[in-house]
Amino acid sequence: YYPRVSLEVNLTYVTVPPNTILLVVDDDEYNYVDYGVAPEVFITAIKDLGYNIYELRESEKGNPPLSLLLSKNVSVVIWHVGTYYSYAVENTDAANLINFIKNGGRLLLEGEDIGYNHDNDQFMTDVAHATFLADSVKANITALKPLHPVLNGTEQLTFAETPPYPDGVNATNGGVLIAKYSETDYGCIVVYDGVALNENNGAKVVYFSFPLQYLNSDQRTQLIRNAVKWLLTSYVYNSSTDSAKYSLKSWVKVMFSIRNGTEALTGISVSAKIYFPNGSLAGEISLVDDGTNGDENPSDGTYTGMFHVEEDFPTGIYTAYIEASIPNYGLVKDKVEFNVIEKVEVSISLSEAYVENGTVYIKVIISCEGGVVEGAEYSLNSSPPTPIPSPEDGAYDEPKETVVVLINGTELSDGYYVVSTRGWSQGTYSQWLNVSIRVRTLGPRYHLVALTLKPIGEYNASDLARAIGPPLSAVWKWDDEKQEFIVYIPGVSGPEKDFEIVMGEGYFIYLREEAKWIEVGYP
Repeated sequence: YYPRVSLEVNLTYVTVPPNTILLVVDDDEYNYVDYGVAPEVFITAIKDLGYNIYELRESEKGNPPLSLLLSKNVSVVIWHVGTYYSYAVENTDAANLINFIKNGGRLLLEGEDIGYNHDNDQFMTDVAHATFLADSVKANITALKPLHPVLNGTEQLTFAETPPYPDGVNATNGGVLIAKYSETDYGCIVVYDGVALNENNGAKVVYFSFPLQYLNSDQRTQLIRNAVKWLLTSYVYNSSTDSAKYSLKSWVKVMFSIRNGTEALTGISVSAKIYFPNGSLAGEISLVDDGTNGDENPSDGTYTGMFHVEEDFPTGIYTAYIEASIPNYGLVKDKVEFNVIEKVEVSISLSEAYVENGTVYIKVIISCEGGVVEGAEYSLNSSPPTPIPSPEDGAYDEPKETVVVLINGTELSDGYYVVSTRGWSQGTYSQWLNVSIRVRTLGPRYHLVALTLKPIGEYNASDLARAIGPPLSAVWKWDDEKQEFIVYIPGVSGPEKDFEIVMGEGYFIYLREEAKWIEVGYP
């Protein structure tokens, strides 16, 4: 006999067409306030973006499987919780969303009690990229980063009705807080960009810790559109200038770099408006990516424009507001600030100094705030300065240049010397940077030697050998603990045999022939 059992299973298998925005309405929790969810506000906002919209109500179709979230036909997932709680985004959904983000998912996450229910668990860290701070923050919204594409210039957001219990949060784990509740320390909009961070397979998240249906309708529609459009793209961009400070009568190089995923985005229109410290317009410039107008490399995704600081311009902080027009997307906006000062400031610092085969190498970094380094010179024992023809990169044309002073110590008589170096720009000089050298002539065979100048950095037996060169056969130090000599032989001993040469202690060396030992350091 074969048993016959009547078995009924209700399964909902969901398939969606390509280019679908999946709207998950998380309405299967136990409790909600007011009317709970309002999926129509999302549909109204995105219906004309050119994507299919599939609404999945969990109260009717259950939890969407990970396979649906990761379907190649799903472009963005909107997870709408509204005012539902206990438990907002329950464990199965939370686990699926964690894996969704790990696999490069694009997610708009919204709800006022997500943080309250999850506190600071893995879901909040890895999906929302936020930490929960407070429940029921009653205030409108102020932008912290109004130029972010999700806000796109909006400074304030206003609630048409006060939400019941909106969460106050902060960003974590790569998230960025772009808006907070006005006159509070609590955030409410967090974005995460795995494309820019090169992690989570390019996942992107926008997390709203309040129910969007309570916002002013026009602002709400634009905010949802902005968020979804940002999630649908992989644009990464930043703005910069070639220096932080500029003097009057100098040129400011303004740069805007943009890529789509890993590819440079070329052929777009980019412009900038420059504003004086008082907020009035100083000028407008176009930024190009064609190798002209200060642009270094054509078609590399870096757009460049030049702005001239006139002699009668005020000093202070200037702001460049940049707009890039991307076809089929719209405008992206950014800004960069720079400081205009009355005259340039030139400084100098020591990078390194050493001796090799009797030649002294002194490497310095010259920095110019407000302009570019125009030259450098050095003097030996207060002699008339000798110009240094070029920096390491070949030309004096940047705000920071590395310059090397070379002195052939084998041509110097024994004794102490001071090498002084300085740089300049627009008639303004840095201070002199002074480094001492000592020259000693040593005959062949054994010598007991000691340092007379404080070395620049750690000075080892290998440095002593490099300073003297081929005439030196070996360096010995006495080990008090072992009661024996330790030897370093150039070209034979490995790094583990090297030892530090300490001021105040003596060391034996052996020379095959007469040689000069030259120290470089401080008295």
